[in-house]
Amino acid sequence: MDLTQRQTQPIADWLQNRLRLKQPDPSAADRSAAVLIALTEHQQPELVLIRRSERLHTNPGHIAFPGGRSEQGDGNLLETALREAFEEIGLERQYFRYAGMLPRERTINGLTVGAAVGTIPQGLRFRIEKTEVAHLLCIPLARFAPPHACVREVHWHKGIPVKAPAYHYHDQKIWGITASFINKLIETLYH
Repeated sequence: MDLTQRQTQPIADWLQNRLRLKQPDPSAADRSAAVLIALTEHQQPELVLIRRSERLHTNPGHIAFPGGRSEQGDGNLLETALREAFEEIGLERQYFRYAGMLPRERTINGLTVGAAVGTIPQGLRFRIEKTEVAHLLCIPLARFAPPHACVREVHWHKGIPVKAPAYHYHDQKIWGITASFINKLIETLYH
Protein backbone atom coordinates (compact mmCIF):
# COMPACT_ATOMS: atom_id res chain seq x y z
CA MET A 1 0.00 0.00 0.00
CA ASP A 2 1.32 3.43 -0.94
CA LEU A 3 1.56 5.83 2.01
CA THR A 4 -0.40 8.44 0.11
CA GLN A 5 -3.20 5.92 -0.42
CA ARG A 6 -3.84 5.40 3.32
CA GLN A 7 -7.50 5.07 4.16
CA THR A 8 -9.27 8.25 5.16
CA GLN A 9 -9.94 7.00 8.70
CA PRO A 10 -8.11 8.83 11.51
CA ILE A 11 -4.46 7.81 11.85
CA ALA A 12 -5.00 6.53 15.41
CA ASP A 13 -7.78 4.14 14.29
CA TRP A 14 -5.74 3.03 11.30
CA LEU A 15 -2.75 2.28 13.55
CA GLN A 16 -4.87 0.32 16.01
CA ASN A 17 -6.36 -1.77 13.19
CA ARG A 18 -2.92 -2.56 11.73
CA LEU A 19 -1.36 -3.37 15.12
CA ARG A 20 -4.33 -5.34 16.49
CA LEU A 21 -2.91 -8.77 15.64
CA LYS A 22 0.67 -7.79 16.44
CA GLN A 23 0.46 -6.73 20.08
CA PRO A 24 2.97 -8.31 22.44
CA ASP A 25 1.89 -8.02 26.06
CA PRO A 26 3.31 -4.70 27.33
CA SER A 27 3.45 -6.17 30.84
CA ALA A 28 5.69 -9.10 29.87
CA ALA A 29 8.42 -10.11 32.33
CA ASP A 30 11.40 -8.67 30.43
CA ARG A 31 11.05 -4.94 31.07
CA SER A 32 14.58 -3.87 30.26
CA ALA A 33 13.72 -0.71 28.31
CA ALA A 34 11.04 0.86 26.15
CA VAL A 35 10.70 3.59 23.54
CA LEU A 36 7.70 5.66 22.51
CA ILE A 37 6.91 5.78 18.80
CA ALA A 38 4.59 8.77 18.38
CA LEU A 39 3.04 9.70 15.06
CA THR A 40 1.28 13.01 14.57
CA GLU A 41 -2.46 12.88 13.85
CA HIS A 42 -2.30 14.31 10.37
CA GLN A 43 -3.13 13.18 6.84
CA GLN A 44 0.65 12.96 6.30
CA PRO A 45 1.80 11.74 9.75
CA GLU A 46 5.26 12.52 11.10
CA LEU A 47 7.42 10.41 13.41
CA VAL A 48 8.71 12.15 16.53
CA LEU A 49 12.41 11.44 17.07
CA ILE A 50 15.15 13.00 19.18
CA ARG A 51 18.86 13.64 18.74
CA ARG A 52 20.46 12.48 21.97
CA SER A 53 22.69 14.94 23.78
CA GLU A 54 26.43 14.70 23.08
CA ARG A 55 26.93 14.77 26.87
CA LEU A 56 25.28 11.37 27.39
CA HIS A 57 27.43 8.36 28.14
CA THR A 58 25.35 5.97 26.01
CA ASN A 59 24.82 6.64 22.29
CA PRO A 60 25.65 10.37 22.37
CA GLY A 61 24.37 12.29 19.35
CA HIS A 62 22.36 9.38 17.97
CA ILE A 63 18.88 9.80 16.49
CA ALA A 64 16.42 7.80 18.61
CA PHE A 65 12.88 7.57 19.87
CA PRO A 66 12.21 8.97 23.34
CA GLY A 67 12.71 6.15 25.82
CA GLY A 68 14.96 4.42 28.28
CA ARG A 69 15.38 1.74 30.92
CA SER A 70 12.50 0.53 33.04
CA GLU A 71 12.39 1.64 36.64
CA GLN A 72 10.89 -0.15 39.62
CA GLY A 73 7.72 1.99 39.66
CA ASP A 74 6.91 1.24 36.00
CA GLY A 75 4.04 -1.25 35.78
CA ASN A 76 4.79 -2.26 32.20
CA LEU A 77 6.63 -1.27 29.03
CA LEU A 78 3.98 1.27 28.04
CA GLU A 79 4.43 3.05 31.38
CA THR A 80 8.21 3.04 30.91
CA ALA A 81 7.88 4.59 27.45
CA LEU A 82 5.40 7.23 28.65
CA ARG A 83 7.54 8.15 31.68
CA GLU A 84 10.67 8.48 29.57
CA ALA A 85 8.89 10.54 26.90
CA PHE A 86 7.66 12.92 29.59
CA GLU A 87 11.16 13.22 31.07
CA GLU A 88 12.87 13.78 27.70
CA ILE A 89 10.41 15.84 25.64
CA GLY A 90 7.65 16.82 28.09
CA LEU A 91 5.00 14.67 26.37
CA GLU A 92 2.09 14.35 28.80
CA ARG A 93 0.30 10.99 28.92
CA GLN A 94 -3.13 12.36 28.07
CA TYR A 95 -1.89 13.43 24.62
CA PHE A 96 -0.66 9.97 23.61
CA ARG A 97 -3.27 7.64 22.10
CA TYR A 98 -1.87 4.13 22.46
CA ALA A 99 -2.31 1.82 19.45
CA GLY A 100 -0.15 -1.20 20.26
CA MET A 101 3.34 -2.63 20.69
CA LEU A 102 5.87 -3.66 18.09
CA PRO A 103 7.81 -6.89 18.70
CA ARG A 104 10.77 -6.36 21.01
CA GLU A 105 14.28 -5.80 19.67
CA ARG A 106 17.66 -6.52 21.23
CA THR A 107 20.41 -3.90 21.03
CA ILE A 108 24.01 -4.76 20.16
CA ASN A 109 24.71 -4.30 23.89
CA GLY A 110 22.20 -7.03 24.76
CA LEU A 111 19.42 -4.78 26.09
CA THR A 112 15.86 -5.88 25.22
CA VAL A 113 13.66 -2.94 24.15
CA GLY A 114 9.90 -2.71 23.63
CA ALA A 115 8.22 -0.07 21.46
CA ALA A 116 4.84 1.48 22.29
CA VAL A 117 3.17 2.95 19.20
CA GLY A 118 0.48 5.61 19.14
CA THR A 119 -0.53 9.06 18.02
CA ILE A 120 -0.30 12.60 19.32
CA PRO A 121 -2.12 15.76 18.19
CA GLN A 122 -0.56 17.68 15.32
CA GLY A 123 1.16 20.89 16.50
CA LEU A 124 1.72 19.75 20.08
CA ARG A 125 4.39 21.78 21.89
CA PHE A 126 7.26 19.94 23.52
CA ARG A 127 9.54 20.78 26.45
CA ILE A 128 13.00 19.42 25.70
CA GLU A 129 15.21 18.21 28.58
CA LYS A 130 18.54 19.62 27.35
CA THR A 131 20.69 17.31 29.48
CA GLU A 132 19.31 14.33 27.54
CA VAL A 133 18.05 15.72 24.22
CA ALA A 134 19.96 17.98 21.81
CA HIS A 135 16.89 18.58 19.64
CA LEU A 136 13.63 17.14 18.39
CA LEU A 137 12.96 15.95 14.84
CA CYS A 138 9.55 15.41 13.24
CA ILE A 139 10.10 13.42 10.05
CA PRO A 140 7.30 12.54 7.60
CA LEU A 141 6.51 8.83 7.84
CA ALA A 142 6.39 8.72 4.04
CA ARG A 143 10.19 9.31 3.93
CA PHE A 144 10.72 5.83 5.39
CA ALA A 145 8.27 3.94 3.15
CA PRO A 146 10.05 3.41 -0.19
CA PRO A 147 11.73 -0.02 -0.36
CA HIS A 148 15.14 1.55 -1.00
CA ALA A 149 14.83 3.93 1.99
CA CYS A 150 16.23 1.36 4.43
CA VAL A 151 19.77 0.21 3.72
CA ARG A 152 22.06 -2.17 5.60
CA GLU A 153 25.38 -0.66 6.61
CA VAL A 154 28.38 -1.85 8.57
CA HIS A 155 28.92 -0.12 11.91
CA TRP A 156 31.77 -0.82 14.30
CA HIS A 157 30.95 -1.84 17.86
CA LYS A 158 33.82 -2.55 20.26
CA GLY A 159 36.10 -3.28 17.30
CA ILE A 160 33.67 -5.70 15.65
CA PRO A 161 31.83 -4.93 12.39
CA VAL A 162 28.04 -5.15 12.78
CA LYS A 163 25.64 -4.97 9.86
CA ALA A 164 22.59 -2.89 10.82
CA PRO A 165 19.67 -1.16 9.10
CA ALA A 166 19.99 2.56 8.46
CA TYR A 167 17.97 5.45 7.03
CA HIS A 168 19.33 8.75 5.82
CA TYR A 169 17.29 11.92 6.18
CA HIS A 170 19.04 15.07 4.94
CA ASP A 171 22.31 15.05 6.92
CA GLN A 172 20.88 12.79 9.65
CA LYS A 173 21.68 9.10 9.93
CA ILE A 174 19.17 6.89 11.73
CA TRP A 175 20.50 3.42 12.41
CA GLY A 176 20.53 0.47 14.77
CA ILE A 177 17.51 -0.32 16.90
CA THR A 178 15.77 2.94 15.95
CA ALA A 179 16.02 2.02 12.26
CA SER A 180 14.87 -1.53 13.08
CA PHE A 181 11.75 -0.22 14.82
CA ILE A 182 11.02 2.16 11.93
CA ASN A 183 11.41 -0.73 9.50
CA LYS A 184 9.04 -2.93 11.55
CA LEU A 185 6.53 -0.08 11.75
CA ILE A 186 6.59 0.44 7.97
CA GLU A 187 6.24 -3.32 7.34
CA THR A 188 3.36 -3.56 9.82
CA LEU A 189 1.47 -0.58 8.44
CA TYR A 190 2.01 -0.86 4.71
CA HIS A 191 2.87 -4.41 3.69
